[in-house]
Amino acid sequence: MSKNYLQIFENEVHSSKFVVSEWSLLLLKYSKVDVTNLPPNLCSTLLIELDSLKNRLKTHYYRLRATQLEWFNYVKQLPNSATTAERNSYHTADALNKFAYAGTIYKVMSDISCMKAKTFVSPIKFEKLPYEFQQRLVNLLPLSDVINFKLIGKAASKASQFRENCVDELVILHTMQSPTNIKKPILSPDFLTEKKTYHVKGRVELNFDSVEKYDLAIPLISGNYKLLTMKGTFSWHQVLQLMKKSDMLLDFVLKGELVIDPKDYSNFCNELLAFAVKFNSFVITCPNADHAFMAELKKVLKNHITHSFRVRFPRLVLFSRKRRFHEASDLTPNDHLAAMMCEFENSWNEE
Repeated sequence: MSKNYLQIFENEVHSSKFVVSEWSLLLLKYSKVDVTNLPPNLCSTLLIELDSLKNRLKTHYYRLRATQLEWFNYVKQLPNSATTAERNSYHTADALNKFAYAGTIYKVMSDISCMKAKTFVSPIKFEKLPYEFQQRLVNLLPLSDVINFKLIGKAASKASQFRENCVDELVILHTMQSPTNIKKPILSPDFLTEKKTYHVKGRVELNFDSVEKYDLAIPLISGNYKLLTMKGTFSWHQVLQLMKKSDMLLDFVLKGELVIDPKDYSNFCNELLAFAVKFNSFVITCPNADHAFMAELKKVLKNHITHSFRVRFPRLVLFSRKRRFHEASDLTPNDHLAAMMCEFENSWNEE
């Protein structure tokens, strides 16, 4: 079965490379041209080309994401009797290299957005603005936008330097006891008092002993992190806030005291149901979450079209459903799941 997912992934990567090569040729074509000063007719042509490329890349991106999600959950649900090769198939070097190509596509789409931004010329160029005004503008930008803004030009890059604080992982503790597998965890007193903003690319793990501390921490965190772990004491609203911040969140774990009123069980469970479309899995281990909450969650998730779940109170684990392959013609991306993931992320980005 894993060979089927690998074949789908290889086919989709192969197809997407043709579109990426078109982007490379377009870059070469305009490498010696100032796109901020193009005549109106050429500007319109360029924008049409960029929109076409980005839309095709978006299709490939979500197809790859959907296939990766299905493969991950297929391996997670294998019985103990499965072969070692089958259970390890998702984590082979060959598979991981192919997964990285989705990140390549995402970067190209970001680069296309940057080039589009350059074609819209403002009455006064950024580098012509007074230094104090430049700093003020950059200071008002969300950190996630600063990453792209600094690519606009040398002046923008220089003005953005003081805002850069990008990390691969952010681990915040509320005690002096550090986990052995983390090189430089950040203690919550330092994090909350310094009030530095962090743009995280990989993993976020938070551990605060009060809802109030989570309120202070959440505005300081942004980025397209893929793994989110929340420990300590947190509210259901805070869970949704941190889930919403990342467009690329695949897995999340809740492990601690969930603050939620019984009258909000239905709202929270339905929000989790919507988020399940884009996740590999999520795990809830909240001893204080009573049987009524788990019962509501089970009722909401029962008929979900893309995911199934396992409950061993107080733990719930959600997986996407297994896919059945009957013929060679079935070795195509799950376009329905890909469209659902795209629609879900777009709906959040528009809010």
